[in-house]
Amino acid sequence: MPKGLKYYFTSLTSLKNHTTVWSFDPCSYAFLGEENAFTFRGASDFLDPDFMNKTLAIVPIVLDWVIGNLSCAQAKAANDYACRGNSYCNDSDSGFGGYRCSCNQGYEGNPYLSPGCQGVVFYNEQY
Repeated sequence: MPKGLKYYFTSLTSLKNHTTVWSFDPCSYAFLGEENAFTFRGASDFLDPDFMNKTLAIVPIVLDWVIGNLSCAQAKAANDYACRGNSYCNDSDSGFGGYRCSCNQGYEGNPYLSPGCQGVVFYNEQY
């Protein structure tokens, strides 16, 4: 998928309302995934009752997403800033604007939800 893609729409249609598809499975499948990680094996895939679970387990998907189309500085100035406590902002390199938030070092959690990233507690056990 090209950088800067705003949306992706998949539609499964049948000219005859699925009346001419295989009787054992009147369903259709569509998914987004890494192209080289999936090989369609024809009818054997459709006959496999575990097809969907296997596909979910072996076909990765990586999304390069951003918040809006403003830079970090622009979002802060517009009071439209999504990064919460103990996090920092990274401008997108897509050429279409937008930014992402990440937890500061030593913190973890969701930088988009209040209260933000939380400190990581380390236990030092002595024997």
